[in-house]
Amino acid sequence: MSTMVYTVYGQQLFSTTDSTALIDMSYKFLPSYNGADLNIKGVSLYKSFDFGKHEIGFGGIYNHSSINIEELNKSAVYDIYEQLHYIQFSAVYKYALDSDWELNAELAPAIASTLNADITHDSFVLSGYFGFKKSLGLEDTSSYMRFGIGHGVLLGKPQWYPVLTYFKSVNSQLSFELGFPKAAAYYKINTQNSIDFSISPQSLYAYNRMDVNGGEYSDSHMEFKTLKLGLGYTFNFDDDWSAYFNLGYLTKSSFKVEGSSETLYDFGKDDGLFLGLNIQFGG
Repeated sequence: MSTMVYTVYGQQLFSTTDSTALIDMSYKFLPSYNGADLNIKGVSLYKSFDFGKHEIGFGGIYNHSSINIEELNKSAVYDIYEQLHYIQFSAVYKYALDSDWELNAELAPAIASTLNADITHDSFVLSGYFGFKKSLGLEDTSSYMRFGIGHGVLLGKPQWYPVLTYFKSVNSQLSFELGFPKAAAYYKINTQNSIDFSISPQSLYAYNRMDVNGGEYSDSHMEFKTLKLGLGYTFNFDDDWSAYFNLGYLTKSSFKVEGSSETLYDFGKDDGLFLGLNIQFGG
């Protein structure tokens, strides 16, 4: 129930955009990053409809992130960026061109903001993906390549990035994928238990329109970028319900508040742990 879908790779650290579950509720916790604790609560919905060669899907995500920075509790940075919100709506289209080729597209507008003031165009992120999936047609295995281009906040502030993935099922228990933005290995222990290991970039991004004190943090954005090495465990309660536990290590991290032309505040670089829990229904 944690199968990756052709989708926008957005704020994967804080959302469930790689899940095909009908309902996915998540809690993520970064216990310490240079004295900062991050708590992220989220819920996502996704439903697809099959029309022969055509498949259409619709989804939504809401993530609420809270940041506790002990040494900055009385500063403007903490006052402004203590609460972050990410709201995304997505429409997915999939078309089987023939037995081997498939067209994938997604449009996923989002709001990434502190919501400290009225929403403006700077709070909007137009995420999207366009690409193809090519089945390699190997007997008795599931093997394919996926390639395309995406736009979103995968690497921090909104930008374009390539998507290139090779996926192969070695047997009924073991499969893996190589490429960008994700490399992973999956092992199904039995019908109820499975584990995975993955490496992928992750991010958190939010725009702030107005400084609560009318100061330098007006029209700024917070940007957290990191590389996550994650070990996951899935437990299937039944055909509909499952739980996903994730322990990760974050490295190559950058955590800053950026203005229009300069860095306004730098939290510094640090490595740290990442803990996550997802409860999923359907899929």
